[in-house]
Amino acid sequence: MGDPTWPFGATAQGCDALHEAREIFRLSFEMSLVGMAIVGTDGQYKAVNQTLCDILGRNEKDLLALGPTDITHPDDVDRDRALIGGLLRGELPTYRIDKRYLDRDGNTIWVALHASTVSDVNGTPLYMVGQIEDLRATKTALNAAERTETELKTLAASLPIGIYRSDPNGRCVYANTRWREIYGIGEVALGGWEWINAIHDDDVDRVLAEISAASKSSGPFASSFRVRWPNGDVRWVQATANAVLDDEGGARGFVGSVEDITDRMHGDQLLAEATLRFRRAFDNAPIGMALVAPDGGWLTVNAALTQLLGYAEHDLLARTFQDITHPDDLDDDLALLHQMLDGTIETYSLEKRYLHRTGRTVWVNLSVSLVQDASGAPLYFVSQIEDITDRKHAEDRLTTYAQRLASTNNELVEFTSVAAHDLAEPLRVIEGYLHLLSTRCSDELTEEARTFIAHAVGGAERLQHLIDDLLTYSRATQSSGASSLVDLNSILEHNVAALGIRAIETNAKITIGDLPVVAGNERQLGQLFQNLLSNALTFSKPEEAPCVDISAARGEGTWVISVADRGIGIPAEHRDRVFGMFKRLHGRDDYPGTGIGLAICRKVVEAHNGTIEVADVQTGTTLRVSLPDRPARHTE
Repeated sequence: MGDPTWPFGATAQGCDALHEAREIFRLSFEMSLVGMAIVGTDGQYKAVNQTLCDILGRNEKDLLALGPTDITHPDDVDRDRALIGGLLRGELPTYRIDKRYLDRDGNTIWVALHASTVSDVNGTPLYMVGQIEDLRATKTALNAAERTETELKTLAASLPIGIYRSDPNGRCVYANTRWREIYGIGEVALGGWEWINAIHDDDVDRVLAEISAASKSSGPFASSFRVRWPNGDVRWVQATANAVLDDEGGARGFVGSVEDITDRMHGDQLLAEATLRFRRAFDNAPIGMALVAPDGGWLTVNAALTQLLGYAEHDLLARTFQDITHPDDLDDDLALLHQMLDGTIETYSLEKRYLHRTGRTVWVNLSVSLVQDASGAPLYFVSQIEDITDRKHAEDRLTTYAQRLASTNNELVEFTSVAAHDLAEPLRVIEGYLHLLSTRCSDELTEEARTFIAHAVGGAERLQHLIDDLLTYSRATQSSGASSLVDLNSILEHNVAALGIRAIETNAKITIGDLPVVAGNERQLGQLFQNLLSNALTFSKPEEAPCVDISAARGEGTWVISVADRGIGIPAEHRDRVFGMFKRLHGRDDYPGTGIGLAICRKVVEAHNGTIEVADVQTGTTLRVSLPDRPARHTE
């Protein structure tokens, strides 16, 4: 009849025992031999059972459209309202009266009404429960009680909650099987106090005091306490009872129920601990944290967020996140939020700007997740807000510095090119006149003069090589086209062909394995491997023909290309030093060069996000170049 299970929703939502409790309540409500009603605090019936409909001669639909005072005899209405007011104000825990109702035809129906309230954990009344006994059938009910006692006990024995009856002092005179199981009491004759003996020592005095208070007031009894079983296990139970009153309003005893709530207590404890941990983490977090309503209103904010945005907590809670988001960032934020509400994404993160209370811009990294109820409806967003204003300003400065550096580098390249041209021209003039002097005036020159001229020509040639190498270094990573897929096999074949007569004269043996295709600048990669090959031929052993082996192996997201020779090698203590500018390990008379070649190699490799190193080998020199694998979107 109606929906008598609804009261459990306020106190047992989410508990595993909710379904069982609802079924028990429904059966007890619908099968009660007295009229039962649940009345809201607004004075309207919320649920009625069939017995009440039969007593009042009205159907369920009629009653649910009315309130108790609507069908009360006019002479009893004022008293009814006063008693109901006393219940809702907490002045009366319960009351029992004889009163009159009117049936559909206006006939008077005398009933005995026992009313009480059910409140939430804060003591706020949720609803009233009424038990209505038809006094016209009292004598018939008394005669039938003896015949139905066995049936009632059979019904009680099948219920999943403990059912009991006690005298006014709490001595148990009847209990079903489930009651005995909950208290750990075997199938023995009741002595009356077994359940008290089963209560945990730390709770027994409190429970006895609550029984005494209920007996003296003839009011309801309700208590939660621990029970210790014979095997030592401790269980939490919840016991409730209503007084059975005599003609004078005194308690003749109690009828009630007991339920094992151990799992619920453990769940509540875990929930309380988790809530406390979250609250502490939330309040003490070094970054801003907030709970935000689906419409954007701030529900809860921590101290870090109020400091970040410059608002007092109450001022911030009076606003929405839309109010303080920079207008240029609002659309992006809302689009992601709607995707989350639609279920397209589970979380999102973005960099955005808030407007500080003073009007200045605050850059933040915002991470958002959605909390939903059991049905999937959105409850609120959890937002984590990290201040990245300093980082964004640093990035802006870095971008500015990078632009300036790029401009400066371009200027240096231009300067180097101009300087190289301006230096090369007089060098050629000097070198030309020296050659003329040595050829046309050869007969007139002493041997010492010829030696001086030879030294001057050699110096001019070395200076020209140095200028050329400096120009090559400055232009090593200067863009000459967009990055593309470069076949290193083709690059090395071209490099070997460019060696020409030098490779033939030295009897060089160059072996090239299967090399990969990488993403990069073709001109720069050509310069890289040209320098590596040239070094391998230059620093060969005088008594042996150069032997160079070039191979490739796949690394983790990279290709490692090795250029190995059998030359004079590089001592371990100099393997980092050789990549510096003008770093030479040998005299110019022993091996030619300016000491810039490997510096150029390192500059090119780093421009391609790679690395270059001298491998630890026993003989010769092996230079390993690691280059990133080409992007996955490229295919053979």
